[in-house]
Amino acid sequence: MKRNDVMQAYYIHREITMWENKLKQLRENSEAKASPTYIQGGRSENMISDPTGGSGTRYAEIEGIIDGLLAEVKIAEKNIIIYINTITDSLERQIVFYRCVEYLPWKKVAHKIGGGNTADGVRKRFDRMFPRKK
Repeated sequence: MKRNDVMQAYYIHREITMWENKLKQLRENSEAKASPTYIQGGRSENMISDPTGGSGTRYAEIEGIIDGLLAEVKIAEKNIIIYINTITDSLERQIVFYRCVEYLPWKKVAHKIGGGNTADGVRKRFDRMFPRKK
């Protein structure tokens, strides 16, 4: 398995977080517009679009994207776990699991593994397992 394949679930997880933040931002903006203190410029009778309906459509689109990514990340995690079971070294299995399935930063990976491992040490071990393309 190549580095990109192993890291795919990690990147999809970050993308899900990005879309969840966007959805949260849209909801906060719509709540601000719905509050009675919000002053809308112009006359409401001249409005052509339906801002509430447009927001609902955007919510549904983003929620659909998130659902698709969640399904994709489950498949990627399953493939990574299958690969992890083929790794003979216990330390390497733990590094790949904590980084690519649990999505932990290097410092937390080192802490979870223990044994005096440092963030740089586990990252370098991972880099040796999956060298970057040049």
